[in-house]
Amino acid sequence: YLGIWLISSAAGSFLAGKSGTSDPGRLNLLFAITLLLTPAVLVLFSNLILVPGETPSVLKSLFFIIAVLSPFCIVSGFIFVKITNIALTQSGTKPGRSFASETTGGIIAGIIVSILIAGGTGTYKLYFLVALLYSAFVSLAFFIQSKAHKLIYKLTFAAVIVFIVATEPDVIFRQALMKGLNITENRDTPYGNLAIGEYNGERSIFYNQRLLFYTNDVIEREEDIHYAMLQHKNPQKVMLLSGSLLPHLHEILKYPVKELIFVERDPVLAQTQIPDSLKDKVSISNADAYSFIKKSDWTGDIIIMLIPPPSTLLLNRYYTQEFIQQIHNKLDKGGVFICSTGPGDNYLNDESLRLNSSVFNTLSSVFKNVVIVPGNKTYIAASDNELSLDFCALAEQKKIKNLYVNSDYLEDDIMERRSAEIMNQIDRSEKLNTSSFPVAYNYFQQ
Repeated sequence: YLGIWLISSAAGSFLAGKSGTSDPGRLNLLFAITLLLTPAVLVLFSNLILVPGETPSVLKSLFFIIAVLSPFCIVSGFIFVKITNIALTQSGTKPGRSFASETTGGIIAGIIVSILIAGGTGTYKLYFLVALLYSAFVSLAFFIQSKAHKLIYKLTFAAVIVFIVATEPDVIFRQALMKGLNITENRDTPYGNLAIGEYNGERSIFYNQRLLFYTNDVIEREEDIHYAMLQHKNPQKVMLLSGSLLPHLHEILKYPVKELIFVERDPVLAQTQIPDSLKDKVSISNADAYSFIKKSDWTGDIIIMLIPPPSTLLLNRYYTQEFIQQIHNKLDKGGVFICSTGPGDNYLNDESLRLNSSVFNTLSSVFKNVVIVPGNKTYIAASDNELSLDFCALAEQKKIKNLYVNSDYLEDDIMERRSAEIMNQIDRSEKLNTSSFPVAYNYFQQ
C-alpha cells in the first residue's frame, strides 16, 4: 500500500514537470473532483474484481490498490509540485519548507481526527464531510465572486453537510460493497468494520467483510465448541480466542465450566449482555490474543481459537511455533487446543495440503497428539493426551444434547475415515510455520 502510494505520487510529480498548467483554481478544482470520485472508483472495482467475504490474493490485492489509489495519488503528486512551484515564484518559499509545512499539518490533523472521532464517526461520513468542506473552499475562494452567490453556495453546502451528518452514508456504501445482503447497521471501530445485515431473513454479522456469525449457524457453532470440549474428561476452565461469544456461550455452558474467558481486541465485538447468573463464570478481556497468551498467568483445560486462517502475516502469528508453544504452556495436564485452517473441503489441492501439513507439523512439534477433524471447517485438535474422533459416542456418554454434533447427523466411522484420508496425505517433512518463515501464510495465499 505504501509503495504504491509513493510510486503513484512520484508519477504525478513527474507529470507536473511536463505540464504547463499553473492556475491555482483549476488545480484545486481538479483535486476536489478526484476526492469526490475516489469512493465511486472503490465501489466499482470492488464489485468488478472482489466477491463479498473473499480474501484476495496478493496479485489481486495489488491490482485493486493500484486502481483505487492511483487517481488520487497521481493528482495529489501533480498538484503538490505545481502549488510548491507557485509558492516559490510568487513569495520565494523554498520547496523543502513547503513540504515540511504540509507534512506537519497532515500529522497534526491525523492526530486530532484520530483522538476526537476515530471509531465514533463512520469512515464514509467523515470522508465526505472533509471532501465537501474542501470543495466549498475551492468554490468560494477561486470561482464565486458575487456576495449573493457566495451566500447561496454557503447555504447549499451547509444543507448538504447537515444532510450527510443526519444520514448514514456508510450503510449505503457498505450495501454497494456487499451485494445480496440487506445492510441494516454499520459501525467503524478503531480496529475494524462491523456490518449487520439480513440474508433471506437471517441476521448476519460481518467483521471486516468476513462473516462472523448468523442467526442459525448451528453447524459451525457446535463444531467450534464440541470438537474440543468432548475431548476433555472434565473441562472446567475454558478460553475462547476471538470469534463471537454470544452464539458459542450456550454450547460451552453445556459442560460443567466454572470459568470462561473470552479474549477479543475489539470492544465492540466483545459487547455481549452476559446474564447476571453467569457473571461470576464469564470474563471478557479486550486484549490482543497474542500478547494476552504471552503475558497472562491464566492456565486451564481448553483453548478454542476462532481467529481466521493465516491469510495475512498478522493472522499468521497465531499459527506459528512460537505462539503454539505459549498456548501449550497455558494448558493444564491433558488440556486441549483447537484451531481451523479454512473450509472443510472434500478435496484438498497441493497448496491446501501444504498449508495443513505446515500447521499440523507445527502443532506436532509442541503437542504429543494432533488430529485433523473434518467438518464444516478443517479443524486441527492438539493435546498431550489421546484424542478421539468418536464425537457421537462421547456426546451420548456425557449426555450432551446437540442439534448437529450427534448421531442423528454424524457418523463416527465416516468421521474417522475422512480424517484418515487427510492425515495420510499430510507431508511430515513440510516446514514448520514460524515467525521468521511464515510458510502457512504463503501457502494460504497460493
